[in-house]
Amino acid sequence: MPEYQLHEVIAAWTAPMDRRKQEDPEGYRGDIHIMDTLLQLLSEGRPVTVASFARAARVPKTDVRQFFEMHRKRGGQFDEQGNLVGAALTLVPTRHQFVIDGRTLYTWCAIDAM
Repeated sequence: MPEYQLHEVIAAWTAPMDRRKQEDPEGYRGDIHIMDTLLQLLSEGRPVTVASFARAARVPKTDVRQFFEMHRKRGGQFDEQGNLVGAALTLVPTRHQFVIDGRTLYTWCAIDAM
């Protein structure tokens, strides 16, 4: 099995984001705002509704619905009501977990937890 340094793993994982930042700085800032908002809402330990996400991100609900659809296609996790419950950070218990402010949070993989 090959052995890697942590900085090599991080560089490979962030390369697509670095390219996006160089190619479209405005779009990149918008993407970061949306993902920051999503992770913040998930970290509260409740499913993310279209309405709560639209309110928190200050974007139209139609944009959130498109965002949710994109995440469905990319493997995002949703509950039976169609609320987002997982996108790297997940409300579904996994073996990759950490605790912040007394709340246990889960991730899809170990690198997400880092």
